[in-house]
Amino acid sequence: MLARRDELGRLLAREVGKTLPEALAEATRAGQTFKLLAADAQRAYAEPLASARAGVEIDMTREPLGVVGIIAPWSAPLAIAAAKIGAAIAHGNCVVYKPAESTPAARGARVDREPRRFAGRCLQSRDGQRPAGRRANRRSSARRGD
Repeated sequence: MLARRDELGRLLAREVGKTLPEALAEATRAGQTFKLLAADAQRAYAEPLASARAGVEIDMTREPLGVVGIIAPWSAPLAIAAAKIGAAIAHGNCVVYKPAESTPAARGARVDREPRRFAGRCLQSRDGQRPAGRRANRRSSARRGD
């Protein structure tokens, strides 16, 4: 993602309406977030924590939740998606990702090309335009009262 920073920044500026420096900063932040979370995934899964009580040991373990649904806003589609997708995958979860409908090209740049080894296996994108996506959108709209 960092290698494609300029391309992603121009795409983001065009779709979201950010200035080019803001869009480049978001693309950089998204790439750095993926890098940070990849390093976090390599840390030990069980780590001892300090206890306030003497003689008590606390072990924290991280366990995958399973499938995580992520909806990203139109205002920061790269940075927020990177933080949510990266954290979910780093901790062993699969992700179903639904981007904002107003940023379809940014979605394609993120999901279809970035994490190639994950795409289709533990990272899927739904755009809300296919029949299943339209049904899910109708159900969520009915719950909200739209």
